[in-house]
Amino acid sequence: MNRFKKNWYLLLIALVTIVLGTIAVVTAIRLGQIGRQPIAPTAPTSRPEALFLDREPTDQCTLAFDVSASPPPGCYEECETDIDCPAGLVCQDVAGVNLCVEEDCPEEEDCICPPVIECYDECETDTDCPDDLVCQDVDGIDLCVNEECPEEDDCACPVPPECYDECDSDADCPEDLLCQNINGTDLCVNPDCPKEDDCVCSVPPDCYEECTSDADCPGDLVCEDIDGTDLCVNEDCPEEEDCTCPKESPPPTPTPEESPTPRAAVSPAPEVELPEAGIISPTIFATLGGIILILIGLLL
Repeated sequence: MNRFKKNWYLLLIALVTIVLGTIAVVTAIRLGQIGRQPIAPTAPTSRPEALFLDREPTDQCTLAFDVSASPPPGCYEECETDIDCPAGLVCQDVAGVNLCVEEDCPEEEDCICPPVIECYDECETDTDCPDDLVCQDVDGIDLCVNEECPEEDDCACPVPPECYDECDSDADCPEDLLCQNINGTDLCVNPDCPKEDDCVCSVPPDCYEECTSDADCPGDLVCEDIDGTDLCVNEDCPEEEDCTCPKESPPPTPTPEESPTPRAAVSPAPEVELPEAGIISPTIFATLGGIILILIGLLL
């Protein structure tokens, strides 16, 4: 009894297995019977009795028919719509007739487009190449190339440098530009104004035109404020609009004076030397004595 309790689940599994096996056998037999029955809903469920007679039937009705559909049109065959054509083909008018064709090459009757010839592919004539290419001999081989630069195998002509583009030599630049070093970089510039990045030299102001500094003015003109506007003027005569200073009028010519009539020079008369008079001593003593007497008389 204890052994049964310990193995009850094994017995349960065995019982379930037997039940499932029985169901499977019954189901298989039933399916076999169903498979032998007619499928059509109008088919008789039993055989006609005449089929079991030993004699052969004299009159039999037979009906023959074909259930296969007509094949769809193939390449370059007539069609009505794209649905009528095989996959990859379209129904397209070709010379007034709707035919199943390859859309990329409707003129090909086998619906197989020839390989497309592209840049640097071999060719025979220009018509083999795309519209913008020509068939040209390159190193002994006819290739589709760009006529402007047949040596370029990608048919893309390099764009030449323009104003202020980098360059290696003058040959890289347009005719009126030169390759010069600007701040450490070789650029195509206008030699007359290499600092202008548009290669257009600005026209310097002329006489009596507006300016910013003396450097803007030509020659010996200076930039000076004239009535509130900076103009290029002649420093010596800033009021002159033609920058030409008027010439100074010459000084008047002096009237010549009449020269006096020369007179004959009068020679001075020769001086006559007078003989030196002698000095008489007695006369002097007498004169002095008279003066002294007069003075004494006045005192007395």
